[in-house]
Amino acid sequence: MPKSKGIFSSRNEIEEIAGILKNYVRLPFTSINIPGAVMEGILGHVRGATVLRTYDFIDVVDRENKMGWQIKSTLAGTPVTWKRAKIPNSPALIDASEEGRSGRQALGDAIIQFCNEHTRKSMAKYGLSQIGHARLILRGNGDATYFERLLCSEESPNLFNSEDFTWKWSHAKKTKKKEQLERIAGSCTATLPLCLSSRRDLLLSFAVHLQENRSNHNRVPHARPKRSEGAIMGLLPAKSPTPPHSSRISKKSTAPS
Repeated sequence: MPKSKGIFSSRNEIEEIAGILKNYVRLPFTSINIPGAVMEGILGHVRGATVLRTYDFIDVVDRENKMGWQIKSTLAGTPVTWKRAKIPNSPALIDASEEGRSGRQALGDAIIQFCNEHTRKSMAKYGLSQIGHARLILRGNGDATYFERLLCSEESPNLFNSEDFTWKWSHAKKTKKKEQLERIAGSCTATLPLCLSSRRDLLLSFAVHLQENRSNHNRVPHARPKRSEGAIMGLLPAKSPTPPHSSRISKKSTAPS
């Protein structure tokens, strides 16, 4: 079967991804989590691409077709997090951010600039024309969602637009388990998720519905491309999800992680 030459997987490739996931979760040692490394290996295998073991923005690369993907696998409610960033002149930016809105915006702009530079470095390093995002979201009740989208391209290399964000500091607070430091949070004023683009033609999802029935493992209906988020249903046994955890930009760390 010929491989898709675009960022988005074909219907057959989506069905193959779903089939591998179904087989994986039947293994006796698997749990509610499907590690990101597993998803990287699955997409790399299905798309005939190379899995990278680096700290670059992309996790899988198809050098022949000049494409790369960032891949995430998380529980529902767990935010997608970035690697720890070293923002130049961060102490001065943080001090200025406490003086007013313009200072907070300057700190936020520096964070956005870091993110955009990180994606452009991967595009240049691997000679890419497009970067996509593939994400598996585990619902904890046996359902999962998988979707793909275009993040950036040669024509539009920036991941985020700083003008789409406003910024404010949260208050420090203590919980029973840990102390949450003050952190700066960016609120997206754009309409599309992740503030990636206002062009709806950059978003395309694929859906396939799988009934998890251990007496009928081979029942896999056809997938049909949709413009709404796609769902891969019934992949996992019903279990209670573990509490989500994330670390964000704080005055102590001065960077997202």
